[in-house]
Amino acid sequence: MRQWLVVVCALFAVAGRADTFGDVKSAVGRLTARQAVRAMYAAEVKVKASGKFANEASARNISIEVAHDANDITIAVPQALVEKASRGSDDAARSAVDSIRAISIVEALDYRGALLHMLNFATVVEEAPTAPAWDRTSPKPKCRR
Repeated sequence: MRQWLVVVCALFAVAGRADTFGDVKSAVGRLTARQAVRAMYAAEVKVKASGKFANEASARNISIEVAHDANDITIAVPQALVEKASRGSDDAARSAVDSIRAISIVEALDYRGALLHMLNFATVVEEAPTAPAWDRTSPKPKCRR
């Protein structure tokens, strides 16, 4: 009888071990980022060309409006900037509009997919138990710098 009790306890101990890394991945996977968000996305574009036939140095700051909700993501570029870029005479405006990358904006609003992708290739280097915040008598964990 005692042997069976030891075997059952050993099985529960093996099945009950904590997988902190797996818990983190599953918690990140459950995040949905479906709350409505309105934001301004700002970018600075610098163009510099120097050579035998042309020398140019220009900088352009742009701001676009981004709206994200449960159904879609809307990226709104100001009409004045689009008109400047479409004229063809303002290369800085054209390169500023060309620098807008939808995936970068989406990742800035919802980084869950990129983080899960990185976690899939990650490995745990070290895992050590830490004392609860209310337990002040235990030694503080050491941090590498």
